[in-house]
Amino acid sequence: MKKKLRMITAWIVVSLLLQFGGYAYFNNKIQQVMAAPTKSTAPITKQLKATIPGTDLQNIQVSYAKDYVAYMENDTMKVFNLKTQKV
Repeated sequence: MKKKLRMITAWIVVSLLLQFGGYAYFNNKIQQVMAAPTKSTAPITKQLKATIPGTDLQNIQVSYAKDYVAYMENDTMKVFNLKTQKV
């Protein structure tokens, strides 16, 4: 009886160790995927020159690919295409 109890206890300990190891590994991988990249905190565009039609432009935002500029003018949101030069 003692031998069976020791064997069951050993299997339980081994099983728990493998489970916690697997969970720790998967948790680390998920954290790597969900974490924001910290390589560069510099802005994407350092300098961009464009003539945007309008006055009193507020909250100007450049798209990631630098193709569009979004801004607020007179409480309306407008998007300016930098390639075709059209709103």
